[in-house]
Amino acid sequence: MKKAFMLIAALMLCSIAGFSQQEESFRAKGTPKASAEDLMKEKWNFIVSKTPLNEEIANKVYPYFKTYEQQLLDSQKRKQDLQKELRTKESIKEEDYKAANDQTLQFELDKASAFDKYYKELDKLLTDKELYNYLRSERSFKRELFGPRHRRNGPQPPMGEPGMHPCK
Repeated sequence: MKKAFMLIAALMLCSIAGFSQQEESFRAKGTPKASAEDLMKEKWNFIVSKTPLNEEIANKVYPYFKTYEQQLLDSQKRKQDLQKELRTKESIKEEDYKAANDQTLQFELDKASAFDKYYKELDKLLTDKELYNYLRSERSFKRELFGPRHRRNGPQPPMGEPGMHPCK
């Protein structure tokens, strides 16, 4: 019993030390989260590394990439502000929900419009193969950044007899 207690105490001390070191490294960087600018640079570097573009073409594409990413960022910020406003209201009326739904639709339409403009500009600069690989690498950035989605690997519910509905 005493050994188990000592082992648990040692594990707790190690984990506390690990968390404090992690917090210190975040403070050294200035923030626990990556800034939007840092993330944008990382995404650009990822896309360029996965898409074989020469330097001249990459330099022509970059301003369109940056404009598109900034539009997405601004749209996301407005959406977050709206959600925060709804959470902080004392009482939410039906028309508030209607306005929120309308604004959400507008955010999605703005996002689609921004992508349409972005795509058309890229289509002028890149070959079809380059454009395909560029957009493919852009979509895969999120998966690479956050890793594969976790699937539920726990025990599955019993299904019962063959032909029997599991909910009956």
